[in-house]
Parts: sequence; structure tokens; C-alpha cells
Amino acid sequence: MNTPEQIFSEFYEKWILRLEEIVLELLQTIRARNQMVIVDSKLQALLSKATSHMKQFYTTKWGIAKQDCLPFFTPTWLTPFENSYLWVTGFKPSTVVFPLIDSMTIPPLRGVASPPFLLTPEQVRQIEKLRIKTWMEEQRVEREIQRIHVCWSVADRRMAELAQLALQVKDQLHGDLRVAQINGQMEFEIKQIIVALENAMKHADCVRLVSLKELQDILNPMQYMEFLDSFLSQQLRLRQWGRTRLMGTVAGGAAGPVTANGTPYTR
Repeated sequence: MNTPEQIFSEFYEKWILRLEEIVLELLQTIRARNQMVIVDSKLQALLSKATSHMKQFYTTKWGIAKQDCLPFFTPTWLTPFENSYLWVTGFKPSTVVFPLIDSMTIPPLRGVASPPFLLTPEQVRQIEKLRIKTWMEEQRVEREIQRIHVCWSVADRRMAELAQLALQVKDQLHGDLRVAQINGQMEFEIKQIIVALENAMKHADCVRLVSLKELQDILNPMQYMEFLDSFLSQQLRLRQWGRTRLMGTVAGGAAGPVTANGTPYTR
């Protein structure tokens, strides 16, 4: 029987392949906007497909985390390069989402075809409000993680004391019963910490999802499609560079990243 870690790893490989297909659809639609009028219903359908795919990731993640959340803090389905960018099992909105929006509103260099975002003053105000709100929620998550670290330090010392006590009472009268009680107490303390970690992970995921959803409400459909294309492509590039490094195909920086199925990645 497969472990929760193996089940999610298999799901993730298929999920990434589908994500690459969706990103290609987004890019093709964006490139076609200068040659044809994009029907709003088509934009909405494509955006719905992309957001549904992302929701599927979190729905599956939370379902498997109920069985065991610990693998999500050290995910083996990601490369070490990807893991180095993780914040509480995923991306950190304040260092990914908002810097990306900022970069997309900067006027392009001469000769670059893509125009910058043309945000209205109201959009700018709402994005700044969302930036602050998101940062405050991130701080709450980080305080949760800090409390868990403190609890773990206390529990670690406590379990060492209990383990020592178990050795002392093992050969005494009713020693086996006392040892069983001590072991039960240690298991309870560990489970409490794991539950706290799962809650912190879900809190962080909600911060991620809310930041994306509220940004979608602020931007118009084409703006959000451009953002989503850049955002998802950035996530794919992290994975592709990580895989390339693992495969040892980068020689002096000459080789480029590859997609999940091994083909060269181009934009």
C-alpha cells in the first residue's frame, strides 16, 4: 500500500504536466490578443480552468495532509532548488505575487513588445491594501510556526525526561503499565504538535489562495491572465531549473531548463 507521500508524489507529477498545458494555453491567448478580439467568455473559461487546477492541488494536499502533514514540510516530490524557496510548504505571496505585479507595471525596455500593466488609481489603491493585508496574515502564520518551535523544544525535553523515567520504572512492580502510560503521553504530545503544523500549513495555504483570489477581483480578466501566466511560468521555471541541476545537464550555464516530460522549456 502506498504511503500518503507516495500518493501525493504521483498526483503531483500528473498535476505539473497538466499545468504546463494550461500555461501554454494562457500564453497562446495572450499572444493572440493583438491579432484577434478575445471573447470575454473565452477568457473566463480559461481562467476558470487555471484556477480550478490550482484548487485541485490544495484540495488534494489537504486531504492527504489529514493522514500525514509532515511530508509537505520536506517534500520529496520537489527538487532541493524548489525546496529552498518554500515558505510553510508553499510560495510566500509577499515575495512572489506582489513583486511580480510590480515588475509587470514597469514600462518595458525599448524594443520589447509587451506593454506594462495600465492600472487605474483605484486598482493601485486596492493592490496596496491587499499587500498590507497579506503581509499581516503572513506574520500571523509565522507567529504560529514560532509557537510550534517553542512547543517542540519543550516537548523534546519532556519526552527525554519521560524516556528516562520509562527506563527507571521498567523493572518495577506494574512497570509495564507505567511504561505504556508514559509512551501514550509522549504520543499525545507529538500528535498535538503535528496537528498544530497541519493547521499552520492550511493557514498559509489560505493566505496564498486569498491573495490570488482577491487579486483576480482587482484586475480585469486580461490583466489577471497575464499575471497568472507569469506567476505559473515562474513556478514551472523553478522546477525545471531544479530538475536540470539534478540531472547534471547544466554545463557552465549553457544548458537551459526542461519541462516535466524532458523537452526544452521555451517562452
